[in-house]
Amino acid sequence: MFKLRAGALIVSAVVALAALAGCSPVNGITGTFALVYTPDGLAQEAMANVASEESESSQEETLDVEPTPVVEEEIAPAPEQPIHGSVLDDPQFKPTEDSEKEDPQKPGGNAGAEGDGGTITVPETPVQPDDSSSSSSSSESGASGEGSGEGSGGSTSSDSSTSDSGSSGGSELPTPPAGGSGWVLAGGNYYCYSGGSLLTGWKSVNGHGYYFNESGQLSSRMGIDVSKWQKNIDWAKVKADGVDFAIIRAGVRGSVTGEKKYDEYFEQNVKGALANGIQVGVYFFSQAINAEEGRDEAQWILNAIQGYNITGPVVIDSEYATWYPEKGDTEPRGNRISKETRTEVIKAFCDTVAAAGKTPMIYSSRSWFENNMYLSQLTNYAKWNAEWSSEPHLSAPFSIWQYRSDGTVDGISGNVDCNAWITSNTSGLKPRMALSALAALTQNSFLSGSEQDNPYQLTIG
Repeated sequence: MFKLRAGALIVSAVVALAALAGCSPVNGITGTFALVYTPDGLAQEAMANVASEESESSQEETLDVEPTPVVEEEIAPAPEQPIHGSVLDDPQFKPTEDSEKEDPQKPGGNAGAEGDGGTITVPETPVQPDDSSSSSSSSESGASGEGSGEGSGGSTSSDSSTSDSGSSGGSELPTPPAGGSGWVLAGGNYYCYSGGSLLTGWKSVNGHGYYFNESGQLSSRMGIDVSKWQKNIDWAKVKADGVDFAIIRAGVRGSVTGEKKYDEYFEQNVKGALANGIQVGVYFFSQAINAEEGRDEAQWILNAIQGYNITGPVVIDSEYATWYPEKGDTEPRGNRISKETRTEVIKAFCDTVAAAGKTPMIYSSRSWFENNMYLSQLTNYAKWNAEWSSEPHLSAPFSIWQYRSDGTVDGISGNVDCNAWITSNTSGLKPRMALSALAALTQNSFLSGSEQDNPYQLTIG
């Protein structure tokens, strides 16, 4: 309406001025404006203005409407691979050159793990028991302000078979060594101080990962995880180098076709580790895209370990699968599923393993745990956290910490993943030391004869 009134005033003003000036084109001007500002013209203008305003309003409203959700890409289901007898004897599960290309666990991949790679540095040779007085009470042991509670990487009820109770040892603690940093051996247990504070919880010390219980006692065992990428392993040397447990890859699901294949070094590794007194757990690198495939992977690995004394966890490895688009790789199927679906896959796998009487466990990096699955729905299952840093910060409790991927162990050519596993039995646990510290320790008179023979194992890195 405002536009109509303004237009009429303009017409009147122009016509009046033109008439006063005696301009001859007055009739032309009035004729032109009359085409618009006659009753019919005004009506047409009004309709055009209304239509324009409605169009502008419609455009503004359209901007407030959420875009239509993008439908997830449909991933082809894995081919059926019925199990007949042992999966390790079945040719359909044997790796081929083609399946090698879609192995989701490529050497040096593990892109999901993260961390600063830092460590706490302390003198390696422990203080002798006679040099440390027991003057501090265990109630003051939390000097570093860290424990094993929720959110700090401590244990949960689901980890009860492998985790620390945090209540072992006496009520007295050794005083810090001279200088305030270093290892202390007292009462048959090892403690570690840094800057005068007793370490508790998960810590990397001199490049090696450990768990210290609430009383500050060393409460973790050292282990490795291996696959075909380590090739032939001398397990006798691995054992002599202080490795207590090994988690061995049993198989994978192809990142493109979804076909299941066994690791060609699996049987060799399991037999070698068990023959040398190393506790064995197993893992399957998942590329399942639904719960049914998750159960299928669990059934497959349970079949693969039949006849072997597997007392460690049976693990679903759920992580970002490395791929190289510049080389023409197809994005791995397991990378493309939703957070909800991945959680359902993991639950299906773990429940199937638990129903078979084995201990299920989930392996992943901190970022993958926290961003690509719902941890609140996975509290009943033990966790294995890959976080290469001075101390891990996963927001959920876990039992095993993969603290580095570039460790070295005698008997293995090249690098190997190294892990610390919580235990409530602190007896006989020792920190890992460099060769120079080992030489110094063998000369200490306070060690028993058996300890003098091999009090510590060689360094892993």
